Amino acid sequence: MGEPKCLFFVLLIWCLGSVHAQDSQQSCPKPELKQGYFGSDEETYQHGTELYYACEKGWKPAVEGWWAMVKCENRKWSHTPQCIGDEASPNVRPSARPQPGGPFLPAPCTLDKNKRTFDMLDLTKDMFVKEGESQTFLCKKNDNWKSPSAADVRCQNGQVTIGRCALGCILDTWNHHWLDLTQDMFVKEGRQTWNCNQKDYTGRHLVADVKCQSGYLTVGGCKSNATVG
Repeated sequence: MGEPKCLFFVLLIWCLGSVHAQDSQQSCPKPELKQGYFGSDEETYQHGTELYYACEKGWKPAVEGWWAMVKCENRKWSHTPQCIGDEASPNVRPSARPQPGGPFLPAPCTLDKNKRTFDMLDLTKDMFVKEGESQTFLCKKNDNWKSPSAADVRCQNGQVTIGRCALGCILDTWNHHWLDLTQDMFVKEGRQTWNCNQKDYTGRHLVADVKCQSGYLTVGGCKSNATVG
């Protein structure tokens, strides 16, 4: 009975390692940028990552406008970030960035980890939130609030609105490896369905019931989407 169990765990570890290796092969190295700065500072970025950047006073991105974005696609960036001299108005930087072929759009909101405004959030680095969108960020733990909690952060017209920290649960990739997870995820209180890695004969993901109540997480087995009620 011992050998089949050992074989199962060996195959599981091998599969997880293969997926990690594929992700690493598709990742992009940190790009270089003179006279500018990025929205985040990592050595490598996963495939599909959108990385915002801006330039120092007197400089501007060679593409788009005052803010620009590059995307990691199969080990390559969509373009090479570059800052060029802005001779027209070297000391003025508008709080908007133009959309190619369209009107100006407000710049993303910056969450500065060193500002007291964001003390409640568990930020390990400065983060961006796109204009008109909301993202969920983990809140810091304290003596009275030890369970996982998170708050919704919205960027509207360049202004940040932070909701209250609410209890939730953590779906981690190790203990819930059968779910379609690329990283540990925060789950709000209540019930929802989550995609599984397994698919049915039509190619659709099976789904599992995920329930978070008072910080306790319950994850059901994978079923056809039509059978989840």
